[in-house]
Amino acid sequence: MLSQIFTNPANLLTVSRLLALPLVWVGMVLYTPQSLVMALIITIIAELTDVADGYVARRFKLKSDLGGLLDPLADSVFHLGIFTALAMVGVVPIWLLFILAGRDIVVGYCRMLARGSGNSGHARLPGKLKTITHGVVVVVLIASAAFNITLPVFWLVAAVIVTTLWSAADHVKVALKAL
Repeated sequence: MLSQIFTNPANLLTVSRLLALPLVWVGMVLYTPQSLVMALIITIIAELTDVADGYVARRFKLKSDLGGLLDPLADSVFHLGIFTALAMVGVVPIWLLFILAGRDIVVGYCRMLARGSGNSGHARLPGKLKTITHGVVVVVLIASAAFNITLPVFWLVAAVIVTTLWSAADHVKVALKAL
C-alpha cells in the first residue's frame, strides 16, 4: 500500500494535504501575522493539490482504489483540522465541528453500504460543492485573520453548514437506494 502512495503522483499529492495540516495548525495556533500568512499559503497550496490530484489521476490514467479512498479522507481530515484550529482561536463556533464530524461519520457508513451493493461511490455534485465551499471558506477565514479583515463569518459558516448537510443527505439517499 505504501508503494502505491510513493509511486503514484496523484496519491502523493493527496497525502501531501494530510502532511500540510500540522504546519497550518502551528500557524493558526501561534496566531501572529507572519504565522497566519504561512498558514494561508500552505492552505492555498494544499487546496490546489486537491484539484491537481484528480487531474493527474485522470490525465495520466493513474486512478486507483487507494486514491479513491484517500482523497475524500484527506479532504475531510484537512478541512476538519483547519476548522478545529479556527474554532480554537475563536474564528468559528465550536459547535460547527460537531456538524462537520457528524457528516463525515454518516458519510462513512453510507459509503460502506453503497459499496457493499456494488455502487462505486463516485463523487457527486453535493460532495464536490461541499469540498469547494469548505476550501474557499477556510482560505477566506485564514486570510481575514492574517490581514485583520472583518468578514460576515455568519454567512460563511451558513454556507459550510448548508453544503455539509446537503452532501450528507445526498449520501444517505444513495445508501438507502442501495438497501
